[in-house]
Amino acid sequence: MRTELKKGPLGFLVFLASRGGAARSVAETTLSLAKALGVPQQTVSRWAIDLEKNGFVERGASGYRLTDHGVGELRGIYSVLSAAFGEKRAIRMEGTVVRGFGDGAYYMARKEYVKQFKAKLGFVPFPGTLNLRLKGAEDVAEKMRLAAGGGVKIHGFTEGGRAFGDATCYPAAIVSKKGRVQGAVIMPHRSHYGAEILEFITPLDLKKIGVRNGARVTITAEPA
Repeated sequence: MRTELKKGPLGFLVFLASRGGAARSVAETTLSLAKALGVPQQTVSRWAIDLEKNGFVERGASGYRLTDHGVGELRGIYSVLSAAFGEKRAIRMEGTVVRGFGDGAYYMARKEYVKQFKAKLGFVPFPGTLNLRLKGAEDVAEKMRLAAGGGVKIHGFTEGGRAFGDATCYPAAIVSKKGRVQGAVIMPHRSHYGAEILEFITPLDLKKIGVRNGARVTITAEPA
């Protein structure tokens, strides 16, 4: 960032995001941040305190990280700017298939979810979600750009006295060495995963076409 816009709390957040701070802690100190942003260290320290106090960042032993609130703030700004400049290029994210918590099949099998998937997406997902660890900060930014679009709303419900939450789905395709498969990125509104994990659903058992843990794949989608 070479403009004066970098000299403010927003610049602090954008710099962390550019270094991968939406997915993990970034090994930066107030001194290194001051040098990168071109402001006095005392100023950066003040921003850091205010941003942490207001829930935009969290500080740990390994550095600073954007909170979900901070990511959401940048996502909103990104959405406005994308619309303002008419950005319509395709969304593309790369990553590695990883093992999840194993509860995806349970959620995907709930009748109310299945009914909505079929009506709104046009398919019934194979039980479970494919979990993809995004390659880097640019891929996490692409996920944020996807989330800034409208998406397909999947509404929560109560079943057997248990509440099941809302989610938003985004029609997409997964591309691997075995070919291209249509499906959707699913983003639960309450997730156990960090920003670096993307969940994908499809009517096919992707393991049968070679998409297994450790496989490198690409997710593509059109912006809303």
